[in-house]
Amino acid sequence: MSSYSDEEKRLRRKVKSGKEFDNLFPKVTCKKTFLPDAKDTYDTLVEMRKISFKYQLQGKKIAKVLQQRSLAQTVNRIHDFLYNNFQYKLDKSDQLLRSLACSWYWRKKGIDCKSFSIATSTILLNLGIKHYFR
Repeated sequence: MSSYSDEEKRLRRKVKSGKEFDNLFPKVTCKKTFLPDAKDTYDTLVEMRKISFKYQLQGKKIAKVLQQRSLAQTVNRIHDFLYNNFQYKLDKSDQLLRSLACSWYWRKKGIDCKSFSIATSTILLNLGIKHYFR
């Protein structure tokens, strides 16, 4: 019997093994970081930004690998990397905020949209690409 809901089963897709990237991420204990009592979406976005900056160095090596000649090519490469190497999973009531290395650790079981956004932001920060959480 699967522990996934019908909705989660629909969202699951085959992701790559990613073994060639394992050495680009620091080994982490992946302690759960729960979203503090946020009053609204703005508070959540502020916390996500803090996590991206706090753990920015976790994305230094992968950012170099993903960088391309143009901004458009780089952004497409980042998208392809995240989409093909990270499983999506609804966060439900836990509301976890994961660093990039922690997301890499959980990539096969799945991460939610907040963790996808933090991973993206961490890579973009390392490449000096201006971006915002919305």
